[in-house]
Amino acid sequence: MRLNSYKAVPEDKPGFQKTFKWCQKHNHFFGGFPYDDPLAGPDGIHLMLLVPEGTPVEACQRALKAAYASQDVVRHTTTFSPREWFTEVGLMIEEPPVPNSEPGPGL
Repeated sequence: MRLNSYKAVPEDKPGFQKTFKWCQKHNHFFGGFPYDDPLAGPDGIHLMLLVPEGTPVEACQRALKAAYASQDVVRHTTTFSPREWFTEVGLMIEEPPVPNSEPGPGL
């Protein structure tokens, strides 16, 4: 699934942090990530998945699949913003796994 990604700019911070707080209060998460879901028309919502920079593509895709399975999503955007924006409002998102550079057994 394509991410349709957007990189947040500093001007986005106040609005995003307001959304983070709202999501935290109302348990509004897919795959552990907060999201916004304005109506896109009579057919459903425009899902905006909010993820920290450095989040693996696979984690974003899992969250999007969960959203599409449980909501009437007509389009989506995956928005990457600095991890600090999440932690400044007390929202703890797991650190992305560090790739293992050591060879596995038998390699």
